[in-house]
Amino acid sequence: MNLELSHDTLAKAIYDKASREDKMLVKKQNFVNRRYKYYLASNVLLDGKDLDRVMPHLNKLNLDREVLFFVRRSQNYTQRRQWAIVGAVLIVSLTLLMFGIQAGVTFYDLQVNISNKKAISLALKEAQEKRALAENKAQRLLDGTDANSPEDLQNINVVKQLIIKYDTLGKEQTDITKQRDLAQSATLSNLAATALAQNDKTYALQLASKAWELNPENKQSLEILEKINQQEAIAFADFSSNKQAALVEKSQRTTGKLKEQDLEAIFSKENEVVQNHALGIQRSISSSKGSPRTPSAAMATPSLYNTIQQNEDVKPILEAVKESLEPEKLDRKTNCFLAQKDVDKWLPVKEKKIWSLFVKYASDGKLYVQIVWNKKQDNKPLPQLSQLRFSSAEQVRVVRLIKQPDTKGRSIYMVVLNKADDDWLKDTRIIGFSFAIDELDLSKYEAFEKEFYLEDEVQNKLITMGKCLL
Repeated sequence: MNLELSHDTLAKAIYDKASREDKMLVKKQNFVNRRYKYYLASNVLLDGKDLDRVMPHLNKLNLDREVLFFVRRSQNYTQRRQWAIVGAVLIVSLTLLMFGIQAGVTFYDLQVNISNKKAISLALKEAQEKRALAENKAQRLLDGTDANSPEDLQNINVVKQLIIKYDTLGKEQTDITKQRDLAQSATLSNLAATALAQNDKTYALQLASKAWELNPENKQSLEILEKINQQEAIAFADFSSNKQAALVEKSQRTTGKLKEQDLEAIFSKENEVVQNHALGIQRSISSSKGSPRTPSAAMATPSLYNTIQQNEDVKPILEAVKESLEPEKLDRKTNCFLAQKDVDKWLPVKEKKIWSLFVKYASDGKLYVQIVWNKKQDNKPLPQLSQLRFSSAEQVRVVRLIKQPDTKGRSIYMVVLNKADDDWLKDTRIIGFSFAIDELDLSKYEAFEKEFYLEDEVQNKLITMGKCLL
C-alpha cells in the first residue's frame, strides 16, 4: 500500500512539472505568433529582449515555417545592428583619436610660431638700434662734429665702409620688416578666424583686411574675405591684386579699418594676446590695451569687437542689418491668423517603409489622423487602429480613436480628446505618435512599440494650431 502511494505522489509531481513547462512553452509560442501577426501589419521584427525570451526554447516550440523564418530574420537583423553599433563606436573612437593628434600638432606649431615671432622682434629691435648708431656716426663724420672726424674724413675707405655698412643695415632692416609683416599677417588672420567663429563678422573683416595689407599672399585672410563678402561667382584669391585692393577698400569704408590701438595691443612687447590665446582673445586684447574702463560683470561672453572697443555700444554692421530686417515678435492673434492656412490640411508625419501617416486639425478644433499604404498591397486591408499615444519630451498620453466613414475609402480616424487632453496639447510639443492595433490582441507594451516621429516643422504647426483652435 505504501509503495502504491509513493508511486502516485511521484507521478503527480512529474505531471505538475511537465504541466508548468508546457504552459510556459504555450505562452512563448503564442507570443511569437502574435509578434508575427504584428510584423505582417507593421514590418516590426523582434528586438534583442524578445529574442532573449524566445531563443532558449525555440527548438521546443511548434512553429510554422514562416514564423520560424521570421524569428531567424529577427535574429540576423539584431546581430547586424549590434555589429553596426560596434563599427560606429570604433569609427567615432578613431575620429576622436585623430582630432587629438591634430590638436597636439597644432599646439606645437603655435609654440614654434610664438618663438619665431619673439626672435624676429628681437632681431628687428637690434637692427634698428644698429642703424640708429650708424646714422648718428655717419652724420657726425659728415658734419665734422666728431673729435676724431678729420682723420676719418681723410681716409676714403672709412667713408666707403660707413656707406656700405649703412646700406647693409638698411637692407637687413627691410628683410626683417618683411618677415615681421608676414608673422603679423598670420597672427591677424588667425584672430580674424576666431572673431568669425564668434559671429563677429565686422571685426573679423577688419582683422582679415589688415592681414591682407601686410601680406597679400595670406591664404587664410583671402578665404575669410571671400567668405564674408560672399564672392561665390569667382574666388576672392582669383581676382587681380588691384581688384582685391578695391574690394578690401570698399569693405573698410563700410566697417572701418583696424584701429592702431588694437594693433599695438595685439603686438605688444610681451605679445600677451598670442600667448594667452587659449584664455580667450577678448580678455587678452582688452587687458593688453590697459584701458581704465573694465567690462561689466554682466558681460560674461562679450563679442570680440565690443570688448576691444572698450564696451562701446557698437554693433557689427552685418548683425545690425540682420536685426533691422527681422520682423517684430508676432502676438497670439497674428500667430492664429497665420495658422489658418494649415487648418484642414493633411500634414505628413515621417514616412515608414510600409505605412505613411498624416495628421490635421479641422476648423472645429478636432484632430484627425490618416494612414495609407506606401505601395500597392493587393487590396490588403489596413490594420484597425484603436488607440493613439502622443509622445512629448517629458511624458506620454493615450487617447481613443474612432474610425470615420469616408466615401473615398480612406482610413481616417478622429482623435477623441477631453478637456484635460485639450489643455495638455495647447502647451505640449508632440514629437511622435504610436498606435494600438485592435485585431492583434497585443499587450500595451507591444502595441505601442512602433513610433512615428514628427518633423520640427510639423511639431511647430501642431502646437500653434492647438493653441488657437482648442
